[in-house]
Amino acid sequence: MDESVKNKSDALCPFQEQCGLVEMLQEKMAELSQRIYTNYCTNASSRCARRRLYEEIGPRAVPSLMLPGQHDWARQIAEALQDSTVASKHAETQ
Repeated sequence: MDESVKNKSDALCPFQEQCGLVEMLQEKMAELSQRIYTNYCTNASSRCARRRLYEEIGPRAVPSLMLPGQHDWARQIAEALQDSTVASKHAETQ
C-alpha cells in the first residue's frame, strides 16, 4: 500500500487494526484494496458496513469477506443476532 496514504492519521477508522480486509486483499487485488482504504478507512464520513458491525456487536460478527458497501448483509447479521439474543432471554425467563 502507498505509504503516503497509509501514514495518513486523520480520520482513520478506529477498527483498522482489527479489520484486516485491506491487507487480505492487497496481494491479489491491490487496486481494490487501495480504493477501500482511501474511501472507507481514511474517510470519516464514509458508511462502512464492517465498521457498523464492529461498533454495534463486535469483531466476532464481521465476516472476513464482507466488503464495506454490503450494508444489507450487515443489517441481516445485526437483526439475526438481536433476534437470537431476544429468544435466548425469553427462554431464560420461562
